[in-house]
Amino acid sequence: MPAPVVLILAAGRGERFLTSGGSTHKLAAQLNGKPVLEHVLEAVENAKLKWHLVCPEGGTRGMGESISLGIHATP
Repeated sequence: MPAPVVLILAAGRGERFLTSGGSTHKLAAQLNGKPVLEHVLEAVENAKLKWHLVCPEGGTRGMGESISLGIHATP
């Protein structure tokens, strides 16, 4: 059985986050002095898991498309 690969979905436009008062993309928002995305990447690396970041220019039409892009980009 192949090792698992974590798909980090960062392809959304962050509209709900911005509407709720965020001033930047949610993954760039600061949490304890560093961006949320940095926390996520550190957690995956500390777990010694392979990962793939899905973050296309302009975003995607939704989570399904993001997952599909991630699956097709991993071996």
